[in-house]
Amino acid sequence: MERWHRQPLFAGEPPHVGRLARADQRRNRPQALAAALRGLGTGEMAPLWGELPRLEMEATVVVGDRDHKFRAIGERMAAALPRGQLALVRADARAEQPAPCDRHVHHRDDDERGDLLRREMLRQDQADERDRRRSEQQRQPKRSSFGGPPKRVG
Repeated sequence: MERWHRQPLFAGEPPHVGRLARADQRRNRPQALAAALRGLGTGEMAPLWGELPRLEMEATVVVGDRDHKFRAIGERMAAALPRGQLALVRADARAEQPAPCDRHVHHRDDDERGDLLRREMLRQDQADERDRRRSEQQRQPKRSSFGGPPKRVG
């Protein structure tokens, strides 16, 4: 994780933003994250650039202003979309104040789908927190009923 955060993309990031990002990353389950990266990473997805001109809906491509690689991709994508636009979000706004990102992300039927998504995310967060607590409890030394550590015999 530290090697990831030493990339030039994160240079100049306020320390508290880095702490927030690391705390968020530590909530990931390594096996699930590895599976997601294997199946959803940019190197795994089939290119769909040729399909973009056929999309008729409004589309906003949201990228961080300091992420030069994805900013260039976002500019290309927004240009390829008939009703596309590019939204640049300050790098520190993503972790500190999600509202600048949130205003670009919406659904026509947000009430129903958004509520379902929020409930699923909350359920997953609660499950992750239970797993973390169990793991911490398993690492704690066992205490005797008298309040001290158990005594070893022989």
